Amino acid sequence: PIIRTFAPIVAGLAGMEYKNFLRYNLIGGMLWGVGVTSAGYFLGKAIPGAEHYLLPIVIGIVIVSVIPAVLHYFQEKLAAKS
Repeated sequence: PIIRTFAPIVAGLAGMEYKNFLRYNLIGGMLWGVGVTSAGYFLGKAIPGAEHYLLPIVIGIVIVSVIPAVLHYFQEKLAAKS
């Protein structure tokens, strides 16, 4: 996910032609979609009751993802007060 976020910016800065970027982006998107779907399918078959663990894992990922933004917000507030 992180690489796919910055790939268009890097491609543009490097002067990559749009036609080539579009081709590689479409191929990468299809491979990503098939890969993630296949991984979910096979892991779901391999781990019985995996759906019971899914919600806590998603909640954990969301919390870990939000922590940097919250810390940055409070650091900015503290810096503004001083």
